[in-house]
Amino acid sequence: MKRIITMFDKECLSALIRRVQGQLGGPTPDLLLLQEVLDSAEITEKAPPDTITLDSVAVLRSAITGRQHLCSPVLPALADVGRFKLSVLAPLGMAMLGRRVGETFEVKTQVVTRVFSVEQVLSQLDVDESSSGMSKAEQGKWEAANNTRRDQLM
Repeated sequence: MKRIITMFDKECLSALIRRVQGQLGGPTPDLLLLQEVLDSAEITEKAPPDTITLDSVAVLRSAITGRQHLCSPVLPALADVGRFKLSVLAPLGMAMLGRRVGETFEVKTQVVTRVFSVEQVLSQLDVDESSSGMSKAEQGKWEAANNTRRDQLM
């Protein structure tokens, strides 16, 4: 199944790739893999609500242990494993991006390959606030989160 990435997420991630490549003087394997994800994804203005986008919160289930994991793919500066916020440059953060409920995917590391399925997307910040039914407070949080994402890319 083709991954779904929002135009906003693609812009953020493309800017991240350019910035890190500029800092390091060239691409790294992680950046090349992220670029492949973007190049092969279906790009949309708005992702379906069952799709994992940047900053969304999802419930994943390990196919090996059966345990559920609460995870959120975020830009590297916002990563905090203790709060389940995984960098999109980390294997699981990148692998879950653009996946949909019911989809199963592999996460490859240098040591092991793990398999997860997406059970639920609990929240997604990339929804269109005018049609999402969000309260004013929720809209404020959505806007603040997106402003934070933009600020980190500058």
